[in-house]
Amino acid sequence: MEVEIFVPCKAAIKNPNGTLTIRQAYRFVLAHDFPVTLDRIAIAVQIRFEKDRRVQPYTIIFCDSTGRCRSATIPSALEVESDPDPDGQYIWARDVHKQSSLKFDQPGEYRFQLMVGKKIAATYVVVAALHSPLKLMTP
Repeated sequence: MEVEIFVPCKAAIKNPNGTLTIRQAYRFVLAHDFPVTLDRIAIAVQIRFEKDRRVQPYTIIFCDSTGRCRSATIPSALEVESDPDPDGQYIWARDVHKQSSLKFDQPGEYRFQLMVGKKIAATYVVVAALHSPLKLMTP
C-alpha cells in the first residue's frame, strides 16, 4: 500500500474516469489577524493497494502547531473505484473529505495525519502572519 496523494485543498472532485481534480492546494496560509478561518476545505486522498484489497478504513486527524489534536478524528472507508493497472498488480482508491471550515488559532505548522491500517502519512500547512499590508512597487 502506498499513499500517493494526501493534500488539503479548497476543493476536490472524484471524476468518473477514476482521477481526482484538485483545486488550490494549501501549503501556506498568510493572514493579518488571528485566528483565521478557511471557509471551505477538502482533503484529497489517493492510495495504491495490492490488487486483493477492496475496502480499507482510514482516519484523518488535524493537529495544531503544538502537536495537540484540534478536531475529532474523521473515520471513513476507501472503496476501490478504478480498474487494476495493465499488469493487474495494483488498484487505486480515491476519496475527498469535505469540511465547511477550518480555524487556525495562531501562526505555526499544522499537521494533517492519515492512518490507513498500519500506514501513517502526514502533510503540513504552514500558517504565517503578515505584519504589514503588501505594497506594490510602482515605477
